[in-house]
Amino acid sequence: MKKILLLGHEKDLGDGLSQRINRRGYSIQQTMNLNKALRVLKFSSPDFVLCTGKIKIDSDGNYYLEP
Repeated sequence: MKKILLLGHEKDLGDGLSQRINRRGYSIQQTMNLNKALRVLKFSSPDFVLCTGKIKIDSDGNYYLEP
């Protein structure tokens, strides 16, 4: 089974699209936390990473996801 990491809210991806992705043999793991996303990338090696929302940078140079 292929793996997808969804960075953002799964509801933003859309229920219909999520269901179609699951039926095609993909598992979806979701997080809003960038640190957790990095751990997932390191240890789970997903096949795809999808982002919902906008990735922004703050005044300190830290990236964050704006819903």
